[in-house]
Amino acid sequence: MAGTDSSLAYHEPSVITIVIISGFILLPNGLNYCLDKLVYCGLLAQVFLGIAWGTPGAKWLSEELEHAIVQLGYLGLILIVFEGGVSTSFKSLKANLLLSIGVAITGIIVPISLSFTLGPIIGASPLQAFAAGAALCATSLGTTFTVLGTSGLSATRMGVVLTSAAMMDDVVGLIMVQVVSNLGGGSKFSAVTVIRPVSVSLGFMTLVPAVWIELLSRIPRQLRPIFKSFGQIHL
Repeated sequence: MAGTDSSLAYHEPSVITIVIISGFILLPNGLNYCLDKLVYCGLLAQVFLGIAWGTPGAKWLSEELEHAIVQLGYLGLILIVFEGGVSTSFKSLKANLLLSIGVAITGIIVPISLSFTLGPIIGASPLQAFAAGAALCATSLGTTFTVLGTSGLSATRMGVVLTSAAMMDDVVGLIMVQVVSNLGGGSKFSAVTVIRPVSVSLGFMTLVPAVWIELLSRIPRQLRPIFKSFGQIHL
């Protein structure tokens, strides 16, 4: 039985498997470089090749390998977001906060309004319209950081506005996903279903910066320049 194996058995991969995986690893780098030079969006090459090699394309990659690649990709997304967050200028962020909020609200309100407007045409319920609007909300934080970093616009006013708006949209989008998940779980609608994920998210957004600032205030004065240069946080 497979569950009693003491180690993973080695089986030499076929030539076709080696060619498929080699192409999947090498082609994204080459096409990414070319598209970055031409349209500053090499990320498109990675997306299209992932679709072509995996599901729903040619399905040359096994399901287990696809799951592993998705998990590694999520780790890369976290690193991209972390890099973009620590490189954001808080001074520019505060100066353009209202504009960023306006852009973020537009990315949330427009899809939801459009879904509720078009919902009656196809006979969708309010919950279905809300779910469709939440799915269409702008949640492109990793893409935003990648494109702005490639084009060299991260430090510009437009880059700061788009970055901060993308962060706000992602937070609100994740909250709405949790709300839709709770509403679609078969439970009856109640205020707790909506208020709980919103309250938890707002609590984390308030508590984490407060704890971080308190910890930074206790750092010896000689070490503060290191943390300032790392996170661009002014103590």
